[in-house]
Amino acid sequence: MNNTENNDNKKKWTWLISGIRGQRGAVAILVASFLVCLTGVAALVIDMANRHVNKNTLQNTSDAAALASTRVLGEKYKSLQEGDEYVCDQGAIDEIISACIDVAVKNRPAGEKEIITITDSDVWIGNWDKVNNKLDPNYPIRDSRVFLLINPDGVKVIAHRDGENQVPTFFARILGIDAMNVAADATAALLPEIPGGTVPPGVPPGGPSGTSIGRIPITVGVSERIFKEHDIDGETVRIHPLGSELGIDFNEYFGWHTYDREANTDNLKDILREFQEGKLECPDAVIGRTVFNFFYPGVERAGQDMADAFGPILELDSDTQRNNYGDLDEDPNTWTIPIVVYEDSSTSVPEHPEGEKLIVGSCRLTVTIVGEGGGTETIIEGIIDDEPDDVPIQASAIPVLVQ
Repeated sequence: MNNTENNDNKKKWTWLISGIRGQRGAVAILVASFLVCLTGVAALVIDMANRHVNKNTLQNTSDAAALASTRVLGEKYKSLQEGDEYVCDQGAIDEIISACIDVAVKNRPAGEKEIITITDSDVWIGNWDKVNNKLDPNYPIRDSRVFLLINPDGVKVIAHRDGENQVPTFFARILGIDAMNVAADATAALLPEIPGGTVPPGVPPGGPSGTSIGRIPITVGVSERIFKEHDIDGETVRIHPLGSELGIDFNEYFGWHTYDREANTDNLKDILREFQEGKLECPDAVIGRTVFNFFYPGVERAGQDMADAFGPILELDSDTQRNNYGDLDEDPNTWTIPIVVYEDSSTSVPEHPEGEKLIVGSCRLTVTIVGEGGGTETIIEGIIDDEPDDVPIQASAIPVLVQ
Protein backbone atom coordinates (compact mmCIF):
# COMPACT_ATOMS: atom_id res chain seq x y z
CA MET A 1 0.00 0.00 0.00
CA ASN A 2 1.54 3.35 -1.03
CA ASN A 3 1.52 6.60 0.92
CA THR A 4 -1.33 8.01 -1.12
CA GLU A 5 -3.65 5.13 -0.19
CA ASN A 6 -2.65 5.41 3.50
CA ASN A 7 -3.49 9.09 3.52
CA ASP A 8 -6.87 8.42 1.89
CA ASN A 9 -7.74 5.80 4.54
CA LYS A 10 -6.75 8.10 7.36
CA LYS A 11 -8.98 10.82 5.94
CA LYS A 12 -11.91 8.41 5.79
CA TRP A 13 -11.50 7.27 9.42
CA THR A 14 -10.96 10.83 10.61
CA TRP A 15 -14.18 11.89 8.89
CA LEU A 16 -16.15 8.97 10.41
CA ILE A 17 -14.90 9.57 13.95
CA SER A 18 -15.53 13.28 13.76
CA GLY A 19 -19.04 12.53 12.47
CA ILE A 20 -19.79 10.34 15.47
CA ARG A 21 -18.40 12.90 17.84
CA GLY A 22 -20.60 15.48 16.23
CA GLN A 23 -23.72 13.45 17.19
CA ARG A 24 -23.06 13.69 20.93
CA GLY A 25 -25.10 16.87 21.32
CA ALA A 26 -28.06 15.36 19.49
CA VAL A 27 -28.07 12.29 21.73
CA ALA A 28 -28.06 14.49 24.82
CA ILE A 29 -31.09 16.34 23.48
CA LEU A 30 -32.89 13.05 22.81
CA VAL A 31 -32.14 11.77 26.32
CA ALA A 32 -33.35 15.01 27.87
CA SER A 33 -36.56 14.87 25.84
CA PHE A 34 -37.11 11.27 26.86
CA LEU A 35 -36.68 12.16 30.54
CA VAL A 36 -39.25 14.94 30.21
CA CYS A 37 -41.71 12.52 28.63
CA LEU A 38 -40.98 9.92 31.30
CA THR A 39 -41.60 12.49 34.03
CA GLY A 40 -44.87 13.44 32.38
CA VAL A 41 -46.01 9.82 32.29
CA ALA A 42 -45.00 9.33 35.94
CA ALA A 43 -46.92 12.46 36.86
CA LEU A 44 -49.97 11.20 34.99
CA VAL A 45 -49.92 7.71 36.50
CA ILE A 46 -48.95 8.45 40.12
CA ASP A 47 -50.78 11.73 40.57
CA MET A 48 -53.94 10.56 38.83
CA ALA A 49 -53.92 7.45 41.02
CA ASN A 50 -53.62 9.72 44.06
CA ARG A 51 -56.50 11.80 42.75
CA HIS A 52 -58.60 8.65 42.30
CA VAL A 53 -57.94 7.56 45.91
CA ASN A 54 -58.96 10.97 47.23
CA LYS A 55 -62.07 11.02 45.03
CA ASN A 56 -63.11 7.65 46.50
CA THR A 57 -62.70 9.11 49.98
CA LEU A 58 -64.85 12.09 49.04
CA GLN A 59 -67.44 9.75 47.50
CA ASN A 60 -67.73 7.73 50.71
CA THR A 61 -68.15 10.94 52.67
CA SER A 62 -70.82 12.38 50.38
CA ASP A 63 -72.69 9.02 50.28
CA ALA A 64 -72.92 8.86 54.07
CA ALA A 65 -73.89 12.51 54.36
CA ALA A 66 -76.61 12.26 51.70
CA LEU A 67 -78.20 9.22 53.37
CA ALA A 68 -78.11 10.78 56.82
CA SER A 69 -79.62 14.08 55.73
CA THR A 70 -82.34 12.34 53.68
CA ARG A 71 -83.23 10.23 56.71
CA VAL A 72 -83.70 13.44 58.74
CA LEU A 73 -85.90 14.75 55.94
CA GLY A 74 -87.95 11.56 56.06
CA GLU A 75 -88.50 11.94 59.80
CA LYS A 76 -90.43 15.14 59.08
CA TYR A 77 -93.22 13.14 57.45
CA LYS A 78 -93.91 10.98 60.50
CA SER A 79 -96.32 13.42 62.13
CA LEU A 80 -98.35 13.99 58.96
CA GLN A 81 -101.62 12.35 58.10
CA GLU A 82 -101.99 10.65 54.73
CA GLY A 83 -102.47 13.25 52.02
CA ASP A 84 -101.08 16.15 54.09
CA GLU A 85 -98.68 18.57 52.41
CA TYR A 86 -95.30 19.14 54.01
CA VAL A 87 -93.62 22.54 53.76
CA CYS A 88 -89.94 22.42 54.64
CA ASP A 89 -89.12 25.59 56.58
CA GLN A 90 -85.74 27.15 57.37
CA GLY A 91 -85.52 25.38 60.71
CA ALA A 92 -85.88 22.00 59.01
CA ILE A 93 -83.36 23.02 56.36
CA ASP A 94 -80.84 23.94 59.04
CA GLU A 95 -81.43 20.60 60.80
CA ILE A 96 -80.92 18.66 57.57
CA ILE A 97 -77.71 20.52 56.77
CA SER A 98 -76.43 20.08 60.32
CA ALA A 99 -77.03 16.31 60.18
CA CYS A 100 -75.30 16.14 56.82
CA ILE A 101 -72.17 17.96 57.95
CA ASP A 102 -72.07 16.10 61.27
CA VAL A 103 -72.15 12.68 59.59
CA ALA A 104 -69.64 13.85 56.99
CA VAL A 105 -67.18 14.72 59.76
CA LYS A 106 -67.65 11.32 61.41
CA ASN A 107 -67.09 9.48 58.13
CA ARG A 108 -63.88 11.25 57.19
CA PRO A 109 -60.69 9.18 57.35
CA ALA A 110 -58.26 9.81 60.20
CA GLY A 111 -56.15 12.89 59.61
CA GLU A 112 -58.54 14.52 57.12
CA LYS A 113 -61.04 16.21 59.42
CA GLU A 114 -59.77 19.67 58.44
CA ILE A 115 -59.33 18.93 54.72
CA ILE A 116 -62.60 17.66 53.24
CA THR A 117 -65.07 20.50 52.85
CA ILE A 118 -68.87 20.50 52.92
CA THR A 119 -70.58 23.86 53.37
CA ASP A 120 -74.24 24.92 53.53
CA SER A 121 -74.25 25.63 49.80
CA ASP A 122 -73.03 22.09 49.09
CA VAL A 123 -76.28 20.62 50.44
CA TRP A 124 -79.13 20.73 47.93
CA ILE A 125 -82.68 19.90 48.99
CA GLY A 126 -85.45 19.33 46.48
CA ASN A 127 -87.60 16.84 44.60
CA TRP A 128 -86.20 13.73 42.95
CA ASP A 129 -87.23 13.50 39.29
CA LYS A 130 -87.61 9.75 38.73
CA VAL A 131 -88.25 10.17 35.00
CA ASN A 132 -85.14 12.21 34.18
CA ASN A 133 -83.10 10.71 37.02
CA LYS A 134 -82.05 14.01 38.58
CA LEU A 135 -82.72 16.21 41.59
CA ASP A 136 -84.64 19.43 41.02
CA PRO A 137 -83.21 21.53 43.85
CA ASN A 138 -85.25 24.21 45.60
CA TYR A 139 -82.45 24.92 48.06
CA PRO A 140 -79.97 26.61 48.00
CA ILE A 141 -81.75 29.59 46.41
CA ARG A 142 -79.63 30.49 43.38
CA ASP A 143 -81.47 33.57 42.10
CA SER A 144 -84.01 36.19 43.21
CA ARG A 145 -86.99 33.84 43.10
CA VAL A 146 -88.48 32.67 46.39
CA PHE A 147 -88.87 28.91 46.61
CA LEU A 148 -91.15 27.02 48.93
CA LEU A 149 -89.94 23.49 49.59
CA ILE A 150 -93.18 21.58 49.14
CA ASN A 151 -92.90 17.86 49.88
CA PRO A 152 -89.14 17.63 49.22
CA ASP A 153 -87.90 14.06 48.99
CA GLY A 154 -84.23 14.25 48.00
CA VAL A 155 -80.89 15.65 49.13
CA LYS A 156 -77.71 16.08 47.11
CA VAL A 157 -74.37 16.56 48.89
CA ILE A 158 -71.09 17.73 47.36
CA ALA A 159 -67.81 17.02 49.16
CA HIS A 160 -64.71 18.69 47.81
CA ARG A 161 -61.07 19.54 48.28
CA ASP A 162 -60.11 22.82 46.65
CA GLY A 163 -58.64 26.21 47.42
CA GLU A 164 -56.18 25.84 50.27
CA ASN A 165 -57.22 22.21 50.71
CA GLN A 166 -56.39 20.97 47.22
CA VAL A 167 -54.91 17.49 46.81
CA PRO A 168 -51.11 17.94 46.58
CA THR A 169 -49.24 16.36 43.66
CA PHE A 170 -45.92 14.52 43.49
CA PHE A 171 -44.23 14.33 40.07
CA ALA A 172 -46.58 16.86 38.50
CA ARG A 173 -44.81 19.58 40.50
CA ILE A 174 -41.97 19.33 37.97
CA LEU A 175 -44.45 20.42 35.31
CA GLY A 176 -45.69 23.29 37.47
CA ILE A 177 -48.83 21.56 38.80
CA ASP A 178 -48.61 21.68 42.60
CA ALA A 179 -52.17 20.61 43.51
CA MET A 180 -55.51 19.49 42.06
CA ASN A 181 -59.16 20.20 42.80
CA VAL A 182 -61.17 17.05 43.57
CA ALA A 183 -64.91 16.73 44.25
CA ALA A 184 -67.57 14.04 44.52
CA ASP A 185 -71.32 14.22 44.97
CA ALA A 186 -74.10 11.88 46.02
CA THR A 187 -77.87 12.12 45.91
CA ALA A 188 -80.26 10.22 48.16
CA ALA A 189 -84.03 10.21 47.85
CA LEU A 190 -87.02 8.84 49.75
CA LEU A 191 -88.20 5.96 47.58
CA PRO A 192 -91.00 3.45 48.21
CA GLU A 193 -89.91 0.32 50.02
CA ILE A 194 -90.49 -3.06 48.42
CA PRO A 195 -94.21 -3.82 48.95
CA GLY A 196 -95.05 -5.89 52.00
CA GLY A 197 -96.25 -9.46 52.04
CA THR A 198 -94.48 -12.78 52.11
CA VAL A 199 -90.78 -12.53 51.36
CA PRO A 200 -90.06 -14.50 48.14
CA PRO A 201 -87.89 -17.60 48.66
CA GLY A 202 -84.21 -16.72 48.68
CA VAL A 203 -84.72 -12.96 48.91
CA PRO A 204 -83.53 -11.28 52.13
CA PRO A 205 -85.89 -8.58 53.40
CA GLY A 206 -84.91 -4.95 53.72
CA GLY A 207 -85.04 -3.42 50.26
CA PRO A 208 -82.90 -3.19 47.11
CA SER A 209 -79.16 -2.52 46.89
CA GLY A 210 -78.40 1.03 48.02
CA THR A 211 -81.16 1.06 50.63
CA SER A 212 -80.08 2.57 53.93
CA ILE A 213 -80.88 0.33 56.88
CA GLY A 214 -79.96 3.07 59.33
CA ARG A 215 -78.21 2.75 62.66
CA ILE A 216 -77.68 -0.80 63.87
CA PRO A 217 -77.66 -0.73 67.72
CA ILE A 218 -76.85 -4.41 68.25
CA THR A 219 -73.93 -6.18 66.59
CA VAL A 220 -75.83 -9.29 65.48
CA GLY A 221 -76.29 -10.59 61.95
CA VAL A 222 -78.25 -13.41 60.32
CA SER A 223 -77.36 -15.39 57.18
CA GLU A 224 -79.37 -14.79 54.02
CA ARG A 225 -79.58 -18.60 53.72
CA ILE A 226 -82.17 -18.73 56.47
CA PHE A 227 -84.70 -17.01 54.18
CA LYS A 228 -84.02 -19.59 51.45
CA GLU A 229 -84.29 -22.61 53.70
CA HIS A 230 -86.82 -21.73 56.42
CA ASP A 231 -89.85 -19.63 57.22
CA ILE A 232 -88.65 -17.88 60.36
CA ASP A 233 -91.16 -15.05 60.63
CA GLY A 234 -92.36 -15.03 64.25
CA GLU A 235 -89.87 -17.69 65.36
CA THR A 236 -87.96 -17.44 68.64
CA VAL A 237 -84.17 -17.46 68.20
CA ARG A 238 -81.26 -17.46 70.62
CA ILE A 239 -78.38 -15.18 69.68
CA HIS A 240 -76.34 -15.85 72.82
CA PRO A 241 -74.81 -18.18 73.66
CA LEU A 242 -74.11 -19.57 70.19
CA GLY A 243 -73.75 -23.30 69.71
CA SER A 244 -75.64 -26.13 68.03
CA GLU A 245 -75.67 -28.20 71.22
CA LEU A 246 -78.29 -25.83 72.63
CA GLY A 247 -80.96 -27.44 70.52
CA ILE A 248 -82.29 -24.01 69.45
CA ASP A 249 -83.47 -24.02 65.84
CA PHE A 250 -81.71 -21.61 63.46
CA ASN A 251 -78.89 -20.89 65.94
CA GLU A 252 -76.11 -21.59 63.43
CA TYR A 253 -77.45 -18.97 61.04
CA PHE A 254 -76.65 -16.14 63.46
CA GLY A 255 -73.36 -14.46 64.32
CA TRP A 256 -71.80 -11.46 66.02
CA HIS A 257 -69.88 -8.67 64.32
CA THR A 258 -67.88 -5.60 65.36
CA TYR A 259 -69.12 -3.24 62.62
CA ASP A 260 -66.06 -2.19 60.59
CA ARG A 261 -63.65 -2.68 63.48
CA GLU A 262 -61.31 -5.66 63.62
CA ALA A 263 -63.31 -8.69 64.71
CA ASN A 264 -62.17 -9.84 68.15
CA THR A 265 -63.45 -10.12 71.73
CA ASP A 266 -61.77 -6.93 72.94
CA ASN A 267 -63.41 -4.79 70.26
CA LEU A 268 -66.80 -6.40 70.92
CA LYS A 269 -66.45 -5.58 74.60
CA ASP A 270 -65.44 -2.00 73.72
CA ILE A 271 -68.56 -1.63 71.58
CA LEU A 272 -70.80 -2.98 74.35
CA ARG A 273 -69.20 -0.63 76.89
CA GLU A 274 -69.65 2.38 74.56
CA PHE A 275 -73.28 1.34 74.03
CA GLN A 276 -73.88 1.12 77.77
CA GLU A 277 -72.30 4.54 78.34
CA GLY A 278 -74.25 6.15 75.49
CA LYS A 279 -71.07 6.89 73.51
CA LEU A 280 -71.45 4.38 70.67
CA GLU A 281 -71.56 5.89 67.18
CA CYS A 282 -73.16 3.13 65.12
CA PRO A 283 -72.17 3.26 61.44
CA ASP A 284 -74.88 3.56 58.82
CA ALA A 285 -75.45 0.23 57.05
CA VAL A 286 -76.30 0.32 53.34
CA ILE A 287 -77.58 -2.80 51.60
CA GLY A 288 -75.18 -4.09 48.96
CA ARG A 289 -72.35 -1.75 50.03
CA THR A 290 -71.59 -2.07 53.73
CA VAL A 291 -69.19 -4.77 54.91
CA PHE A 292 -69.08 -5.83 58.59
CA ASN A 293 -66.48 -8.02 60.32
CA PHE A 294 -67.87 -11.18 61.93
CA PHE A 295 -66.24 -13.64 64.31
CA TYR A 296 -67.17 -16.66 66.40
CA PRO A 297 -64.36 -17.81 68.73
CA GLY A 298 -64.32 -15.67 71.85
CA VAL A 299 -67.86 -14.28 71.56
CA GLU A 300 -68.97 -16.15 74.67
CA ARG A 301 -66.42 -14.28 76.79
CA ALA A 302 -68.47 -11.11 76.25
CA GLY A 303 -71.63 -12.59 77.81
CA GLN A 304 -71.58 -10.50 80.97
CA ASP A 305 -70.85 -7.35 78.94
CA MET A 306 -73.93 -8.11 76.84
CA ALA A 307 -76.10 -8.52 79.93
CA ASP A 308 -74.80 -5.23 81.36
CA ALA A 309 -75.45 -3.39 78.09
CA PHE A 310 -78.80 -4.82 76.97
CA GLY A 311 -80.47 -6.12 80.13
CA PRO A 312 -81.44 -2.74 81.65
CA ILE A 313 -83.24 -1.71 78.44
CA LEU A 314 -86.07 -4.19 79.12
CA GLU A 315 -86.71 -2.47 82.46
CA LEU A 316 -87.30 1.00 80.95
CA ASP A 317 -90.57 2.60 79.89
CA SER A 318 -91.46 2.49 76.19
CA ASP A 319 -90.76 6.20 75.56
CA THR A 320 -87.22 5.93 76.93
CA GLN A 321 -86.66 2.73 74.98
CA ARG A 322 -87.78 4.44 71.79
CA ASN A 323 -85.95 7.74 72.28
CA ASN A 324 -82.65 6.40 73.66
CA TYR A 325 -82.35 2.94 72.14
CA GLY A 326 -84.29 3.09 68.87
CA ASP A 327 -87.06 0.76 70.03
CA LEU A 328 -89.59 0.15 67.24
CA ASP A 329 -92.47 -1.15 69.34
CA GLU A 330 -94.67 0.12 72.19
CA ASP A 331 -94.12 -2.80 74.59
CA PRO A 332 -91.85 -1.82 77.53
CA ASN A 333 -91.08 -5.49 78.16
CA THR A 334 -89.39 -5.96 74.78
CA TRP A 335 -86.83 -4.17 72.61
CA THR A 336 -87.40 -4.26 68.83
CA ILE A 337 -84.46 -3.29 66.62
CA PRO A 338 -83.12 -3.87 63.09
CA ILE A 339 -80.39 -6.46 62.53
CA VAL A 340 -78.37 -7.00 59.37
CA VAL A 341 -78.62 -9.90 56.94
CA TYR A 342 -75.20 -10.94 55.62
CA GLU A 343 -74.32 -12.54 52.28
CA ASP A 344 -73.97 -16.32 52.43
CA SER A 345 -73.89 -18.39 49.24
CA SER A 346 -72.58 -21.61 50.82
CA THR A 347 -74.53 -24.84 50.57
CA SER A 348 -72.88 -26.81 53.36
CA VAL A 349 -74.11 -27.21 56.93
CA PRO A 350 -74.74 -23.70 58.39
CA GLU A 351 -71.87 -22.32 60.44
CA HIS A 352 -71.45 -19.15 62.45
CA PRO A 353 -69.91 -16.46 60.22
CA GLU A 354 -66.30 -15.36 60.39
CA GLY A 355 -64.49 -12.62 58.45
CA GLU A 356 -65.79 -9.85 56.23
CA LYS A 357 -69.42 -10.21 55.15
CA LEU A 358 -71.37 -8.02 52.72
CA ILE A 359 -74.69 -6.76 54.11
CA VAL A 360 -77.50 -7.73 51.72
CA GLY A 361 -80.62 -7.01 53.76
CA SER A 362 -82.15 -6.44 57.18
CA CYS A 363 -84.94 -7.74 59.39
CA ARG A 364 -86.20 -7.04 62.91
CA LEU A 365 -85.41 -8.75 66.16
CA THR A 366 -87.69 -8.28 69.18
CA VAL A 367 -85.47 -9.02 72.19
CA THR A 368 -87.55 -10.69 74.89
CA ILE A 369 -84.97 -12.15 77.28
CA VAL A 370 -81.61 -10.87 78.49
CA GLY A 371 -80.48 -12.69 81.60
CA GLU A 372 -79.35 -15.95 83.13
CA GLY A 373 -80.57 -19.24 81.80
CA GLY A 374 -80.72 -22.52 83.64
CA GLY A 375 -77.11 -22.09 84.81
CA THR A 376 -75.00 -19.00 85.22
CA GLU A 377 -74.72 -18.30 81.50
CA THR A 378 -76.17 -15.10 80.02
CA ILE A 379 -78.79 -15.80 77.38
CA ILE A 380 -80.30 -13.43 74.82
CA GLU A 381 -83.42 -14.52 72.97
CA GLY A 382 -85.81 -12.76 70.65
CA ILE A 383 -88.45 -13.10 67.96
CA ILE A 384 -87.68 -12.58 64.27
CA ASP A 385 -89.91 -10.38 62.10
CA ASP A 386 -89.00 -10.44 58.40
CA GLU A 387 -92.15 -8.59 57.27
CA PRO A 388 -92.31 -5.28 59.19
CA ASP A 389 -95.48 -3.43 58.22
CA ASP A 390 -95.15 -0.22 60.22
CA VAL A 391 -92.36 1.69 58.48
CA PRO A 392 -93.49 5.26 59.18
CA ILE A 393 -91.54 7.35 56.66
CA GLN A 394 -93.73 8.98 54.00
CA ALA A 395 -95.84 6.03 52.89
CA SER A 396 -93.12 3.50 53.67
CA ALA A 397 -90.44 5.48 51.87
CA ILE A 398 -86.80 4.86 52.76
CA PRO A 399 -83.54 6.73 52.05
CA VAL A 400 -81.81 5.27 48.98
CA LEU A 401 -78.72 6.44 47.11
CA VAL A 402 -79.89 7.27 43.61
CA GLN A 403 -76.83 9.04 42.20
